[in-house]
Amino acid sequence: MLEGQMPDLILLDMMLPGMNGLDFLSKLRADPRFRAVPVIVVSIRSDASFRQKAQELGVFRYLLKPFSPAVLRQEIEQALGVDWKKYWSSTLSQQGS
Repeated sequence: MLEGQMPDLILLDMMLPGMNGLDFLSKLRADPRFRAVPVIVVSIRSDASFRQKAQELGVFRYLLKPFSPAVLRQEIEQALGVDWKKYWSSTLSQQGS
C-alpha cells in the first residue's frame, strides 16, 4: 500500500474494490509514515456510525457526494494550508519578473 510514495493528501472513497475505505484508512494510520497525511473522505455513505469511525481514524473531512468542485478545492486548500489563488498569482508574478 503506497509503497515508495509519500502523498501530500489522500482523497479516499469509502467504496473500494476488495475492501472498504475504513479498512484502508486503518491500515494507512497504522503506518507511522502516513499518520500525518491529511485524508479527505468522499462517499455516498451517510450513516453516522461509519462517519464516526472515519473521524476516529483521523480524517480531515468527510464529504458526502455529490459536492461541488469549489467545495472540494476549499477542503483541499484547508487540509494543505494553501491558498491557491495567492500561490498562483505569486508564482505568475515571479515568472513575469
